[in-house]
Amino acid sequence: MVLSKYKVRTVEAYNRGYRIINNECINPDGVLIKGTVQKLGYKSFGICGGLVKYHQLVAYEKYKDEWLYSNLLVRHLDSDPTNNSWGNIVLGTSQDNSNDIPAATKARMLINANNSPLRLINIVNSNKNKRTLATEQVLTIRKDYEDGLSIANISRKYNIDHRKVQQITSYTTYKFI
Repeated sequence: MVLSKYKVRTVEAYNRGYRIINNECINPDGVLIKGTVQKLGYKSFGICGGLVKYHQLVAYEKYKDEWLYSNLLVRHLDSDPTNNSWGNIVLGTSQDNSNDIPAATKARMLINANNSPLRLINIVNSNKNKRTLATEQVLTIRKDYEDGLSIANISRKYNIDHRKVQQITSYTTYKFI
């Protein structure tokens, strides 16, 4: 199995001595690193010319090869992407990840999606036989990408053209979701 660049960076950070302790990133010298928060709320820090997400580093430390050589996602049991505590990070499938979203949040997401201009455009253009994705599918695709799954693998997983996956993950399409 070929590892994604995200997983390679995560292993490199771990091997260099970076750790997540009390929800904060500590470098090999024991110094606290001020990470950044990404669009979807995930905390990360820079290394090896890219970003390492806190939750993925915790997952690697906790599960090692079980996460590294699988297609399992890193999940936050409480659905809070900033809570990277050991007990909150588990592995699971996309469906598990979707099931973690609280009902109230799912309801808000559906209301926002149904009232969005994109939804209205899709209704108007429905006679053009274009495939539209459900809000949950778009969120799951973005989550898979954030968790390090490559665009090619996501494309195969959901049977979607790789260009569409690129547009979804870069927020070129489905901007309002």
